[in-house]
Amino acid sequence: MSRRLTFALNAHGPSFERYALLCVASIRHWCGAAVGIQIYEPSNLPPCSPQARAFFHRHGAEIRSFRNPFLPDRLTNLKQVPARHLTYNKLFTLLDVEPGEQRVFLDADQVLLGDPTEILLGQQ
Repeated sequence: MSRRLTFALNAHGPSFERYALLCVASIRHWCGAAVGIQIYEPSNLPPCSPQARAFFHRHGAEIRSFRNPFLPDRLTNLKQVPARHLTYNKLFTLLDVEPGEQRVFLDADQVLLGDPTEILLGQQ
């Protein structure tokens, strides 16, 4: 079975959008269309803007919605909750990994500075 590489990151509402856009752009620049990108968006936080969603779509990123039970419903200000509750969002990126898929979590404020696929898939 061939392995497939997927990068996953969280979109914690509009305040993190610009970081997620840069992260997605760096993945596509270095890895092309050979890798998957999944954006995990908590349904109990404000959604990303329509412009960000269009950017993700143009770059072949799949947006997956989930509800973080550690966050209150309809949270509008991220400073209202402890940072550890937002950290739980990262756990949701590990759900439903398909057979043969290798999923790598990136914080939205990370960028790739080269193509990591050979190292990550062990094809050296």
